[in-house]
Amino acid sequence: MRILLVDDDPAFVLAVKELLSRAGHEVEVAWDGSEALVAAGQGQPRVVILDYKMPGFNGGVTGRMLRSFSPGVHIIGVSAISDIDTTWSDSFLRKDQVLTELVPLVDAVAAGVPEPEAGGGTD
Repeated sequence: MRILLVDDDPAFVLAVKELLSRAGHEVEVAWDGSEALVAAGQGQPRVVILDYKMPGFNGGVTGRMLRSFSPGVHIIGVSAISDIDTTWSDSFLRKDQVLTELVPLVDAVAAGVPEPEAGGGTD
């Protein structure tokens, strides 16, 4: 499945890209919200993994903009900050949950299965 990973932390991007690639997914990287919007328009990802805190557009702004021109994309928000409004995403994981919970969540989206409970909520 085609996935767009949006984060400005090179170590996090490397770890998540490797994790998803080993699980058989095609991963493209964007380093900020502006790059994400361009990449999503060109690549039509099925899933966007979107960090909240980035330079320029944050994840909330980027997620809402993505939703306006790619209504079918599944947005998985990620952040080290747990007490943020996550209504811009379809699913949300804290960064400390990503390595254990991301692949099952992505696989559930790919299979069209209701997603497993992912921590974080929509506060």
